[in-house]
Amino acid sequence: MSTAGLRDQPEARSVVLLHGFMGSGADWRPVAARLAQRHRCHCPDLPGHGKAPLPDALTWQGGCDLVESNLDGSAPKVLVGYSMGGRIALQLAVRHPEAYGGLVLISASPGLSSAEERAQRAIWVQTWTDAFRSEPIDDVLVRWYAQDVFRSLRQRPELLDTILKKRRCNNPATLARVLESLDVSLQPDLRQSLGVLTMDVLVIAGAEDAKYCGLMDELAGAMAPVRRVIVPDAGHTIHLEQPEALSGILEGFMAGLDPNQG
Repeated sequence: MSTAGLRDQPEARSVVLLHGFMGSGADWRPVAARLAQRHRCHCPDLPGHGKAPLPDALTWQGGCDLVESNLDGSAPKVLVGYSMGGRIALQLAVRHPEAYGGLVLISASPGLSSAEERAQRAIWVQTWTDAFRSEPIDDVLVRWYAQDVFRSLRQRPELLDTILKKRRCNNPATLARVLESLDVSLQPDLRQSLGVLTMDVLVIAGAEDAKYCGLMDELAGAMAPVRRVIVPDAGHTIHLEQPEALSGILEGFMAGLDPNQG
């Protein structure tokens, strides 16, 4: 996506959009197409997704290192992350708060807060990695999107069908390895680190995603300054269900940022 000439616009910002599990940078095209009219958009493929290879050995911290190493470090930028991409964005912001002029977390978690949650999640990860390695990808995808967190997609069968077709392009063995390396159960609980964030933060959840509406409130209560937005008629996959609404929210957020940052 061309952003030629934007460097001459004082309001132009560098915006990094990080996708979720099984997605790719292409998931952001509807949102980035609108943002790119004013800002410089970068939509990388995360490790093991799209055209990005998965290293032979990968850890949560190593995955974040890979993402960070591919970002232009010349100036502060706005980080936007959805789900897994949101968790990575939060880790990067906590790690180097001075490097980012804004942070947007969409349907994202700060991590798991108890050993019991991690143990339960580890069982969940094992179940899905076994499925990705041993079952037809079409069957696994149908079950994956039948999970309660994706309930809103069942009310949008055409969108769900489009998503399923795109996700079939993934290598199932690679997806299993990504889960084993980058799942929420493997990241640190970032709740105690949120106080280091110095940039403006926007936390977004879909109105039909009760779990992440609760996490949004928890995140917002631990950070300042922070803004909260609930997107109507949307569930977990806000960027796919309501791209126009999300684009407008992001534009408004960036318009209110410190003009000397981003």
